[in-house]
Amino acid sequence: MIEFKRSGNNTIASNRIPLYVGEFVYDESKESFLRNGRGYWIDEETRIATREVEWKDGVEVSGRDLYDGWYTRSTTPKPKPKPKPKPKPAPMPVPAPAPAPAPAPAPAPAPKREEPVPLRFSVTGSTKWTDVSLQVTDLKISSNCCNDLNALDLNRFEWLRSIEIGDECFGSVETFKIDGLNRLKTIKIGSNSFTQLKQEWLSSYHTTEEWDSKGNNQSKSFHILNCESLESIQISEFSFSDFAGDFELKNLPQLQSIQSGSFNFYYSSFVVRGIDMILNI
Repeated sequence: MIEFKRSGNNTIASNRIPLYVGEFVYDESKESFLRNGRGYWIDEETRIATREVEWKDGVEVSGRDLYDGWYTRSTTPKPKPKPKPKPKPAPMPVPAPAPAPAPAPAPAPAPKREEPVPLRFSVTGSTKWTDVSLQVTDLKISSNCCNDLNALDLNRFEWLRSIEIGDECFGSVETFKIDGLNRLKTIKIGSNSFTQLKQEWLSSYHTTEEWDSKGNNQSKSFHILNCESLESIQISEFSFSDFAGDFELKNLPQLQSIQSGSFNFYYSSFVVRGIDMILNI
């Protein structure tokens, strides 16, 4: 009779591990089988008998060890059992290479600003500057206009191509500055504008000191800068006559003509830079 190792899976014969082979007797009083007679202990790993024993009603009465199932020890070295090979780990799946990123689209070019339809605007004594469109291309100031203003800003009209200012205008403005109007081609200013010292007053001053006291105003200045298309500047007599501060023309690469009348900038210093094409002064 064979006694198997108790384990959780003995229902399949190939899974059973024998521990003992020998004779048994049924004890009715204990209602169980007892080892009785000769039997053998079995090694779990090698399945070879390791000991021979004699039993009497479940009690071992004698026994002796066996060597590889034999009564005597063999002189041949016992081969070591080969270790069970460990299962090789399943190879890790190699991830598929990520697709190359799509090239970034080229930045869209900045939309080209369309030139506005030519727009001419005339400013009269009753006109408010807030009425002047920012897209005006040709601006005309009528004579005897805007003498109540003490400041003038034309740089916000970026589409200007021409500026024409009549006589007797902007008498209270102390700074004339145009900067960065790259479409502007012509500037024309009439007589006796941008001044408090006008032509008809010349005869009323009998000495140079009297004239100097009225006309030598160092706080008044004139600047035209960074207008890449400007071709001509025309200023009639006595305009800016009391401007004694800076007179500056700078970075006007297309300027070809400067026409200045009598007593313009009578006390001003003259600074000209970045002008290469002047043909007529």
